[in-house]
Amino acid sequence: MEPKISEFSYGYALTEELANWPGAELSAYPLFPSLNAEGRLGYDLRLIYGSVPLFLQFKLSHLMVRSYVKEVLDCGMQEPLFRFYLHATRHSRQHPTLLDLEVGAGNLVYYAAPAFHEGHELNEFYLRKKVFWNSCFVPPSSIGRLPDDERHSVGFKSPWDNKICVCSESFVREGAFSAEALLVNLEGKLENEAGLISNEDKLRHFEKTIFEILLKNNPIQEILAEQATVAERPLRPDLPTIAFLLKTVVGCELFFVKRSPR
Repeated sequence: MEPKISEFSYGYALTEELANWPGAELSAYPLFPSLNAEGRLGYDLRLIYGSVPLFLQFKLSHLMVRSYVKEVLDCGMQEPLFRFYLHATRHSRQHPTLLDLEVGAGNLVYYAAPAFHEGHELNEFYLRKKVFWNSCFVPPSSIGRLPDDERHSVGFKSPWDNKICVCSESFVREGAFSAEALLVNLEGKLENEAGLISNEDKLRHFEKTIFEILLKNNPIQEILAEQATVAERPLRPDLPTIAFLLKTVVGCELFFVKRSPR
C-alpha cells in the first residue's frame, strides 16, 4: 500500500522533534542549505562545537500486506510489514555517497523510515512527540554495496525486530535499527572527545572530508560553477556549500547533535 504521507511532512515532523529530543538530554541543530551571503553567516559555531554530526536520509514506508512478497518468501518475515526504496544508482549516487559518509568517514549515517504510513498516524505521533520513537533507522552499511544500478528496497517488520530484508538480494541483515539503538551510538560518540567537532581545525577537516566524498560520488562541478555564477563569487567547501550539496544532490539532511544544557 502506498504511503499516505509525504516525505516532506515526515521529515519536518522528525526534524522538529530532534531539535528538542524527547526522552533524551540531547538537541539536534539542523544545518539548512543556503548559498547567499546572509546564509553563510546564518549558523552559530557555538551550536556546532562540541557536537557530533548526524546524517539522515528520510524515506517513506510502503505497507506490505501480501504473503507472497520477497520479505515473507525469501527472508522469513511475517506480514504486514514495511518497505522503503533506494534510488537506482543509474539515476542517483545517493546510496554510495551515504556509504562513504558512514564507512569511509566514520560518521553516523542512517536511512530514517516511519513504522507507519497513514496521515492520521503521523498526526498522532507528531502531537505526542513520538515520530522519532516510531521510526526505523538503518545504517547504509547494513545494506552494503548494491550489486547493480537497478532499484533496490529494504523491508522491516518494526524498528524493534532487529532484522531487515534487502529485497533485491533476498538476504537478511541482523542489527539494531530502533531509535533507542541510534541514541546508544550517539551517546558513544559524545563520550569520545576525539569524535567531537570541538574546534576550528576539526571543523575544517570535517568540511574537507565531506566535500571530497561528495565530489567523488556526484557530478557537482557543474552545479558549483552555476551557483558561483549566481552568487557572483567562488564557492568554498564550507558548511553552507556542503549543506546545499547534501540537500540538492543527495537529498540528505545534516544535523549537529550535542547535549542539551541542564
